[in-house]
Amino acid sequence: MLPSARNTLCEVWFVKEADILVGKILGAHGLRGELKLEVLSSCPTRFDRGNQLWSVDKKCWYEVAGSRPQGPLLLLKLLGVDDRTAAEEMGRGYLAISREQLPQLPPGEYYHFQLVGLAVRGKDGPIGRLKEVLSLAANDVYVVERPGKKDLLLPALRAVVKEVNLEEGFLFAEIPPGLDDEADAEEAQSHAD
Repeated sequence: MLPSARNTLCEVWFVKEADILVGKILGAHGLRGELKLEVLSSCPTRFDRGNQLWSVDKKCWYEVAGSRPQGPLLLLKLLGVDDRTAAEEMGRGYLAISREQLPQLPPGEYYHFQLVGLAVRGKDGPIGRLKEVLSLAANDVYVVERPGKKDLLLPALRAVVKEVNLEEGFLFAEIPPGLDDEADAEEAQSHAD
């Protein structure tokens, strides 16, 4: 049986647009359809009444009816999820938003998904490709995949990352001495020769 045109369009739209995960459903709470949610978003208003969330598993949009904190979790009520059975049917899936729903960031700040995949360049030419952003206590760290070498861990500091150009798809970095063990070893070997 072929899927209906509506379902097909919805799934295509999801693949292209609703790919920012904002919450993980951990299960049902109570009898009135509330969901226990692990919040994956730093936006404090993400789960306010009236906001739209995409269910990755159900492949459809839900409107937030309300939310309230419960310890480290959030209790979330979605319109149409009116009892415990309906909440349990939501499973342990993820909730997402479209990129258009993200708040505008100030100049010089970027979402992780905007950075992953950028070419990384240095003063001597190409370094590699940014494959992951690690969020650590002090600062983010960019994991740069390099052909034929081990990954480079690049601190996301203004002293290191000099330019981010999303339009042209690259990031320019000045790698401080001692940060790249392989390059330092190659340079030491060339001076010894």
